Amino acid sequence: MTRTQTTLFRTVLTLSALCAGAVHAQDTRAKVQGVVKDATQAVVIGAQVTLRNNDTGAQATENTTTVGQYLFDFVLPGTYTVTVETPGFRKFVQKNVLVQSRGDVTVNATIEVGSVGESITIDASLKTPLMSSASCDQITRVH
Repeated sequence: MTRTQTTLFRTVLTLSALCAGAVHAQDTRAKVQGVVKDATQAVVIGAQVTLRNNDTGAQATENTTTVGQYLFDFVLPGTYTVTVETPGFRKFVQKNVLVQSRGDVTVNATIEVGSVGESITIDASLKTPLMSSASCDQITRVH
């Protein structure tokens, strides 16, 4: 290989590496993650967490790990609903979770002991911060 060919080869290799990085950097997908705990702040293992796109209806389901964590990776931008369910606890629902391009969103859930027919719903589009589970403006209990 001549010196010119070697230089050309190195240049092409360098440009290829730079272009690959640029394409990866333009990825619009994000993460939705969190930890599920009970009312005593103990982590909940194996809870079913569902992430549903409000516009398309597409959804994915994950189970919490041994440390109560869940992760949805490569999530497209949009508005989502996060639902947490596990036997012996009320269903937790957080609506209007805004996922932006290349953003990471954390939705931690505290689930309460209750029957299957009960749920706690939180609307993330509300601008006032959540005060407590007794704040009826932000939390709706469905029986």
